[in-house]
Amino acid sequence: MIKQTRNPYLRFACLGLGLIFVFGTLMACTTNHKSIPKEVLSEIDTSISDLAENKRFSGSILIAQGDQVLLSKGYGQADIERGEPNTPQTRFRIYSVTKGFTATAILILQDQGTLNVQDHLCEYIVDCPAAWQEITIHHILTHTSGISDKIFFEKIAGRQEEQFTPAELIALFKDAPLDFQPGQEWRYSNPGYILLGYIIEQVSGQTYEEFLQEHIFSPLNLLNTGYDHMENGVATGYSSYGYKARAIDTSQPYSAGGLYSTVEDLYHWVQAFQTDHYFSKKVFASLLVPFVPAPSEEHFSKDMSYGYGWMIGERNGHRLVGHTGSYYGFCSFLEYYPDEQISIIVLSNLECWNSLSAFTLPSEIIF
Repeated sequence: MIKQTRNPYLRFACLGLGLIFVFGTLMACTTNHKSIPKEVLSEIDTSISDLAENKRFSGSILIAQGDQVLLSKGYGQADIERGEPNTPQTRFRIYSVTKGFTATAILILQDQGTLNVQDHLCEYIVDCPAAWQEITIHHILTHTSGISDKIFFEKIAGRQEEQFTPAELIALFKDAPLDFQPGQEWRYSNPGYILLGYIIEQVSGQTYEEFLQEHIFSPLNLLNTGYDHMENGVATGYSSYGYKARAIDTSQPYSAGGLYSTVEDLYHWVQAFQTDHYFSKKVFASLLVPFVPAPSEEHFSKDMSYGYGWMIGERNGHRLVGHTGSYYGFCSFLEYYPDEQISIIVLSNLECWNSLSAFTLPSEIIF
């Protein structure tokens, strides 16, 4: 049985964002309505606009049901100094929402027959440490490998502006002891997902960026999604309104959190889950399985589990799939309710702890 363990170092995961509890209330509307009432959407827009006017939110939001986009709008500034407003086309760093793309890339390689998620990690790592011998790709995908998130962040502390190769990142935690034996507990691990990016490169012969571009971004026509080289027209990140966040070289989050995207592109990404037109049924059959229970206090709601790069579970009887992401200057949130086909996507260039902490909706639509 997997033990659930609280981890204070979930810095790529946005764990306190008020929208997690706010926009989930939209699901109450599906009980008595075939679609989300316009007055609810109007109230959300008004509330977010008020927050942006009071400098408590800056970003873009998209809400859709099926193939109908109900609200798609930018709030606040993408760049305060230049007076550039946020729009639905504004690019944001998405940090840990990257993990769903990384997991999909691994499953595409499995579908091609070039690896298997039950393969041991050491098949792909030169001079693999003895402590890693029992770790499988499945363990890494589900955050049950035991590879320490805490030690990784201790190693890069004070070095956020340095550039690292994937091999150099791995060297930072390669000799660290495991937090627990593989498969015995669940504990969020960014270095695990860094290893997945390295495996993708070793198996495919392409860079992580090239593989995702060829096999995910281009097929889905995600023109505003890519690996962030800090020269891609991404919004400026702020620690609080008007104060730029600390710079970080995006080679560090790498395949655990190095991508940028827009609310519109992420909506098209979620739409791909509804068809096998782009990826095989085997890919999505594995991607959205709730493999491991995850601590409810650290994620969206009660009774959540972790699949391959996604949180999976229910909120008040409604199935949901999603992920969050947060680090210096940015905060991201994606939820998808497959039964109702409702997508809720929020990308912000204001750090989570300064974003939407007091947003509420009328009590009659809260479930």
